[in-house]
Amino acid sequence: MAEILSGKVVAQAICADLEKRIAALKEKNIEPCLAIIRMGEEVGDLSYERSIRKTCEPLGIAIRLFALPRDAQQTEVLDAVKAVNNDNNIHGCIIMRP
Repeated sequence: MAEILSGKVVAQAICADLEKRIAALKEKNIEPCLAIIRMGEEVGDLSYERSIRKTCEPLGIAIRLFALPRDAQQTEVLDAVKAVNNDNNIHGCIIMRP
């Protein structure tokens, strides 16, 4: 028989595990940080960004936003990616494009 999985229950379990892992990192003076590289201000992207913040910040995951104009040149985007790659205090990255 099939079992229906509740997204809320799964998310709570993931967050509970993350809380433990984040606490262990913070004991080592490491603050987890997620970079968001966003091009433009599309309504959907802004909503997704708010959702990311709403999930991450209460867990103790810092957010570092790289907000670029919608018409950013490739060099600007690559500079942002390089900045993220070169920053040892950033541990993950989400790139949002129009």
